[in-house]
Amino acid sequence: ALSSYDETGLPDDHYWIFVPLLKFIDGGVYSIRPFANTNMRLQAVGNNVGSNVNIYAANSDNKQYWSMFQSTGGKYILHNVGANKYLDIPGGLSTLAQHKNGTNVQISDLYDQPDDTELWDVLSYSDVKSIDGKLAFAVRFSMTAGGTVYCMDNNGNRTNNSNNVTMWEDSSSNSQRWWLVKEEVTDPNAPIPYDLCLSTERGIIQNGNKPLYA
Repeated sequence: ALSSYDETGLPDDHYWIFVPLLKFIDGGVYSIRPFANTNMRLQAVGNNVGSNVNIYAANSDNKQYWSMFQSTGGKYILHNVGANKYLDIPGGLSTLAQHKNGTNVQISDLYDQPDDTELWDVLSYSDVKSIDGKLAFAVRFSMTAGGTVYCMDNNGNRTNNSNNVTMWEDSSSNSQRWWLVKEEVTDPNAPIPYDLCLSTERGIIQNGNKPLYA
């Protein structure tokens, strides 16, 4: 049962975090932090197609921020704010099915529409907490190839700078869990919905922004 108390000097178990039913804000900008150390961030190492993705200590580089947009089938695309590229794996899902564990994670362009290696299933766990005064959700980023679920994995669950990130068969381990933290950052090159895009044909880029296909 709920009871009322004077607010002065209340212990932590008297405070509540109100969680919105829609956890992910479409178009919201987030930092993605490994479960093992929330001071680290998922980042793009460069600005080019094929640039690697790893974890690194928090800094002022916008390549440590990602905007999330819902696309087809409830999947999400993740746009890197600083690099203006998208979270991706090389070679398509057939390559993931062939190479299996250890397939690298990179950034790439979004072409006429998101391909199968830029569409991520985002599973939200029940873990919710405050990180740096911001609401954070525990999530898993995954793709299914050859009937097997592969998750974005922080190799060895290590927390050193430049630790690599790859795809690994779902193990429900902490190396495959990430904290999704909403940030007060804007993404000037975020994709915009196709039905809001002024374009004469599908796939036209407007002001550097790529139409997003639903």
